[in-house]
Amino acid sequence: MPSAVPLVIIPPPTPTPEPEPETPEPETPEPETPEPETPTPTPTPTPTPPTPPSGDDTIGDIDDTGGGGQGTSPAVIGGVVRGTESNDSLAGSPGPDVISGLQGNDTLQGVGGDDLLFGNDDDDVLFGNEGNDVLDGGSGLDTLYGGKDNDSIEGANNPDLLYGNDGNDTVIGGEGRDTAYGGKGSDSLRGGSGDDSFLGDRGDDILWGDEGNDSLFGGDGEDLVFGNEGGDWLYGNAGGDTFFSGDGDDIVFGGDGDDIVDGGAGNDVLWGEAGKDIMAGGEGRDVFVIGAFSSPSGSSNGTNPAFVTTGGPDIADADIFTDFRQGEDLIGLSGDLKFEDLVIFQSTDTKAGSTIIRNGVSGDFLAVLPGVDSRTLGRSSFVIAPTVPGSATPLPLPTPTDSPTPTPTPTATPTPTPTASPTPTPTPTASPTPTPTASPTPTPTEPVPTFPTPTANPTPTFPTPTASPTPTASPTPILNQPPKAVNDNFTTVAGQQLTLNVLLNDTDAEQSALTVTTFSPASKGTLVPVGGGVFKYTPNQGFSGTDSFSYSISDGNGGTSQAVATIRVSSPPQLVINDGVVVAKSNPTQTITAADLLVTDPDNTPSEIVYTITKAPDATRGFVQRGTTFLNVGGKFTQDDINNNIVKYNLLATGGSDSFTFTASDGSATLEPISFSITVVDNIVDRSALPASSFTGSNLSDFILGGAGDDTLSGGDGNDIIDGSGGNDLEFGDAGNDSVVGAIGNDTLDGGLGNDTVDGQDGIDSLIGGLGNDLMFGGNDNDILLGGDNNDTIDGGTGNDSILGESGDDSILGGAGIDTLLGGIGDDSLDGGAGDDILDGGLGRNLLDGGINNDSISGGDNDDTILGGEGNDTGLGGSGSDYMLGEAGSDSLLGQAGDDTLDGGAGSDCLSGGFGNDLVLGGDDNDSLSGGAGNDILGGGNGSDLLTGDAGNDFFYYETPSEGVDVIADFNTNGSETDRFLFRSSNFAGLTNSGTTLDFTSFIVRNIGSSGDDISKQSVILFESKFDNAQAVNAVLKNQKGSSKAGAFFVYLNNTFNKYVLGFDPNVADDSLPAFDLAVLNSIPTVPGALSTVITASDFKFI
Repeated sequence: MPSAVPLVIIPPPTPTPEPEPETPEPETPEPETPEPETPTPTPTPTPTPPTPPSGDDTIGDIDDTGGGGQGTSPAVIGGVVRGTESNDSLAGSPGPDVISGLQGNDTLQGVGGDDLLFGNDDDDVLFGNEGNDVLDGGSGLDTLYGGKDNDSIEGANNPDLLYGNDGNDTVIGGEGRDTAYGGKGSDSLRGGSGDDSFLGDRGDDILWGDEGNDSLFGGDGEDLVFGNEGGDWLYGNAGGDTFFSGDGDDIVFGGDGDDIVDGGAGNDVLWGEAGKDIMAGGEGRDVFVIGAFSSPSGSSNGTNPAFVTTGGPDIADADIFTDFRQGEDLIGLSGDLKFEDLVIFQSTDTKAGSTIIRNGVSGDFLAVLPGVDSRTLGRSSFVIAPTVPGSATPLPLPTPTDSPTPTPTPTATPTPTPTASPTPTPTPTASPTPTPTASPTPTPTEPVPTFPTPTANPTPTFPTPTASPTPTASPTPILNQPPKAVNDNFTTVAGQQLTLNVLLNDTDAEQSALTVTTFSPASKGTLVPVGGGVFKYTPNQGFSGTDSFSYSISDGNGGTSQAVATIRVSSPPQLVINDGVVVAKSNPTQTITAADLLVTDPDNTPSEIVYTITKAPDATRGFVQRGTTFLNVGGKFTQDDINNNIVKYNLLATGGSDSFTFTASDGSATLEPISFSITVVDNIVDRSALPASSFTGSNLSDFILGGAGDDTLSGGDGNDIIDGSGGNDLEFGDAGNDSVVGAIGNDTLDGGLGNDTVDGQDGIDSLIGGLGNDLMFGGNDNDILLGGDNNDTIDGGTGNDSILGESGDDSILGGAGIDTLLGGIGDDSLDGGAGDDILDGGLGRNLLDGGINNDSISGGDNDDTILGGEGNDTGLGGSGSDYMLGEAGSDSLLGQAGDDTLDGGAGSDCLSGGFGNDLVLGGDDNDSLSGGAGNDILGGGNGSDLLTGDAGNDFFYYETPSEGVDVIADFNTNGSETDRFLFRSSNFAGLTNSGTTLDFTSFIVRNIGSSGDDISKQSVILFESKFDNAQAVNAVLKNQKGSSKAGAFFVYLNNTFNKYVLGFDPNVADDSLPAFDLAVLNSIPTVPGALSTVITASDFKFI
């Protein structure tokens, strides 16, 4: 795998740097790459942009002469500030503003309120200042400052420089090589594509590297760091941090505090550094680093190196390497630590079954390796600590001089006694077992058949013929007539299967039964014979047109015939436009045109597409007519009628908004019933022929249609319809239940008061729902949508959208593209749709579904439901008792606080319950499960899983005996933590808890055989003997004294990797039925007598 390429060069002696670089000036949009000696950029306080003075402001090329810092220029309307194609300096008001820079190198300032700032094109500088602001840099090299409060900041395209500043901010790099600083507060930083450099800074931050070779620095606080794809460099810095480095060859520096590190896939280098760290390498050839090193992290000024060492004087201070694999993983020695300094021994007490590595010079405990046999660790298992991932330098061989021999039994302060190095006795080389020479296989000789010798043929004698009488003439026989096969024609619709019979029009003169004897395949679909001349034909996906096949028939009397069957596959009708009509009370007759209703079909002309009314308009409100004919239920008209303007709607004097329902057919396929809307307004204002202008509607219901220019349209009071048409428009629904449509262009739409429908359609739009239960559609391109108050329904559409539900119980769909969905306050439903999306539920009981691709999902506060969908997803439950399902893909789920339920689903998943009493289920494939703190239940499911209970009294759960062989890293039954096994009784021979229907007991077998120890009525059979596998135990159990047909569990020492293994035999007396290995018990020591002290019948529970 490729080595990681860091954005920041890390000098080998200082693996956890924290210097104080200078903050780039805001007017310099080109982000600076930190110097190698300052790889952890800690920004100085963000410069506060100058407050716009009272008086004349410059907004683009327009002189704002309103004074007070808030002008009256047409560029500032209703809190919406729009720049020009030049370099603008734009400032908002103390309230909420929408500020767009458009083209040019712009400077935008939000001042106060919850603002939306869009840099748009070129190199911009954006300041959110006070309020919960949304900043989007757009294209160009942008610099964004969130300012105070909780901001959402996105760099979008190109390399950007991003500052969260105060508050709990969301910072997204987007495309390009971005640099970001979270600042104060608990921030969420997302890299996107490109090789990014992110610093969480203060607070408990969450950092995602996403694609690329990223450098992520947690800073202060207890941070959560995800490397994701690529070769990443991850730094925890201060605090107890959690790392998931993801795919690629990564390097992780834990820094201060007690860290949790998961290397994921790839050849990783893991430096726990200071603190009691728990590290898992994951897949690949990993290096776990121990020892001493110089680090500026320990000094007050961050420049003078301080001596830092891993481990400590107590065994509880040591790092834990949970999945060290001898022969694959390595241990790196840092600083002055040498292999000769190490004391390596097997623990028999506190960390029973583990290898302990201790510094024989200082006495410090350095590392605990659960389930590793200390006798397997030699010099070859250690390397010089790498400073880049994917490489390791073997230790140099020691110089053969006198060396100290450490005391065999380590104490708190071992004093090695120097003695002469003993001369090692050479180990005799085993003589190779001679390979027997295979006996040659004899080649069979084929017998030669013997044939009798033929005698000479006799000469035939012909008699003299007698004259025959003249025969009587016979009648001429009637010849069989061949059948007649006739060409066939069939019709079906694209995507639909057709059943056809080719014999229906074929005949035979003698009326003999006809059969199809041969046929050719169809070229554009699948043809399956059923019998009796019947075939099933399924057209290929997406095909329409003509297909055919030939066939032959037989009458059974030697007569045959051939024909061709032709199949016409037609396209079904497609509804292209269904916009409804708007009717003014002053002009009650409205023509329904193709711009209002359009159904097309490439196989048919408009006159062949027939509409049928299935539900007519309310007769008291109005009616539909074709020419002079009134249409009721069953009435018909064609698309050609619509194209020729002869279908109209007539509004009655008592009428109001209405609808009618129709179907549409091309003769082969029919659309399901569809509703056509009829909206009645007081006034229609058509400004489509005017240049860019401003207009405000009346207090009645208005339909305002803009033109091709950049219009500013306000509905006023009443239930209005506003359609900006072309241009970059500003549209305000104001009071009432309004419909605000942006159409073409980069529009800003505000629904205002009421239950509004806001639709951006084409262009990069900004949509604000306002007060009320709103329905919002982003449409195409990259849109920003803010729901506002109440319960909104929001659909981002295509493009990379940013959606904030704000307050209320909102339903949010990201649609296609890389979307950011923030639920805000309330019980929200978020669906990312297609693309690598970011979902954050916020406050409330939320339902979050990542959809397709690789998503990052955070539940937020309260009890949430998180569904990963397809792809490799990352899920954070947050506080509350959450339900998290990874579904398809290799997912990483962390329950965090609360009693959570985690289910990985399909794929190789990494699951961690976090704090609380959690249920963690791996699902399919090979998963890694960690319970975290609390009394947890862990079930690996199908596949070979790694199960780590962590702190608390945990259960390791098995649904069936055949689901796979797991590795249990820390089965503890001694001390304050008591772990148990949990089984589904019905799948494990009906065994039940002791004291119910049967007593459940355990027994150690020391004498094997039919005359050995009696195992009758024993449910757990323990062997300290070695066996190759479960089937070898199965054979022994059959012949053991007391063997019966009952099922039983067994524990044996595996001969291959010298670990105790838990297994199950469903029928002890029958070895023809397979026995099953369930789990490798890494933490049980292999020393004699240890097994009986760890595994007893009380450790087995059933449900």
